[in-house]
Amino acid sequence: CVGCVWWVFVNLYFDMVARAETMVQSSNLINEINRLSMPDSHAQVGGPVLIMKPFELPSFSGKFEEWSTFKDLFLSMVHLNPTIVGVQKFVYLRMYLLGDALALIQNLVTTSDNYSIAWSTVVERYDNKRILIQSYTRNIYELEPIQKESSVCLRRFTADLNMNMQALKALGHDPEAWGALLLHV
Repeated sequence: CVGCVWWVFVNLYFDMVARAETMVQSSNLINEINRLSMPDSHAQVGGPVLIMKPFELPSFSGKFEEWSTFKDLFLSMVHLNPTIVGVQKFVYLRMYLLGDALALIQNLVTTSDNYSIAWSTVVERYDNKRILIQSYTRNIYELEPIQKESSVCLRRFTADLNMNMQALKALGHDPEAWGALLLHV
């Protein structure tokens, strides 16, 4: 059916045009943020243009088990980086937060002043040692039992157990001292 092929082509064409417009708008937003965040001493006609490039950072969705890794990487690559100004840090923070973590700062306007508020809000919520210890402890007690004897299942079980125990040790809580409490595992 020639008419059917034509409509499929038209629909695909307009879908691609819409995607291209979205990409251009996103690019314009980042360029505008870069322009606005440029210090006055660099704001000159024909001056250097700052390009915000994504970092190799994992996203953080609000799972407490992911917090320590995300925090350490974000601190070292973005938060403590003197070449990145506040509004850019805020854009990066929004870029790498997902789900519940992003919802915490969703209503804040992306400005340099609001970056410190946003970062403090996320840190206050997730940098809670007691909740992190509870989360890793719960993970140990909720480890999936080995149903069939195989080296793959045993390796997965021991890897998950060791990961949670190492995380607890890093928080200053030694699960090896639990003794009989680990018999349940």
